[in-house]
Amino acid sequence: MNDKRKNLPLLICIIVAVLLLLSIYKLDSAFRKKETKRLQKEADNISEEQLRNIDTEDKDKNISKSASDKDKKSSSSKGSDDIDSNFRNFSYRGDSFIVEQQPADSGIPEQLGKIIADNGGKQKVDDYSWDTSGTLSHLWYAGISDADIQPYIDKHNADTQLEKKLTELQLRTDRNTADRTRTDQEDIPIINIGYPGGWGHDLNELVDQENKILSTYKNQDKYLIVNLYPSVWYDIKTYNAKMTEVWGDKYLYLDTVSSDQAKTPEGRTQIAKQIYDKLKSIGYIKEK
Repeated sequence: MNDKRKNLPLLICIIVAVLLLLSIYKLDSAFRKKETKRLQKEADNISEEQLRNIDTEDKDKNISKSASDKDKKSSSSKGSDDIDSNFRNFSYRGDSFIVEQQPADSGIPEQLGKIIADNGGKQKVDDYSWDTSGTLSHLWYAGISDADIQPYIDKHNADTQLEKKLTELQLRTDRNTADRTRTDQEDIPIINIGYPGGWGHDLNELVDQENKILSTYKNQDKYLIVNLYPSVWYDIKTYNAKMTEVWGDKYLYLDTVSSDQAKTPEGRTQIAKQIYDKLKSIGYIKEK
């Protein structure tokens, strides 16, 4: 009997704990039912228009994201697909063969520009010609320093076999009046130097000088070297063989035009047409 009395408080505690847990469960269940009813009531009160607005907002977000992704893709591929970057303007350097009292727009670069335009092209020809100039002066005009030019002059002075023409021994005395401002470094160069001399009657030197001018351009993979038979005597077969060996299909020898013809507007138009045909054949002219 005494043992039962001793266990009675424990039993009462257990019963109270069970009743307390049951009460908490019932309260939680009632709360959840009440909350569910409240949420259901709010959902029922949302109008169809509000639902359409929510749906529209989601669609706009998706459209905006899709457009953004499309723009990024278009932007990233634009540079690689921009074929116009392969067809830059041209920069003509050399003698334009204009003589006194002839129109300034009858030179080779001007005629070449007209031919390109007449064939529907949009590429321009920047005129950096400098008439009656030897190669040394053309080097200076392209921005080559006096320090880089002087060794050529020293070599020419020391050559006892060389005819001492002024083009071999000095730069143009009026060079200080020339504007050497460059806007053509992005162009495709057309280099037509050498006719009046300046290269010491040495083909290796002429090639070296042409390379120096070419080095002043940013894109040195595309260019055209043009030569008219020089006024200084040279074996033409050796001359052409050397130029072809060095420049390959990017060399054009104007074998159908004489120096006398080059000094007429008709002759210069003929030269410009040959240059145009050559530029087209090596893929530098953009087709219509």
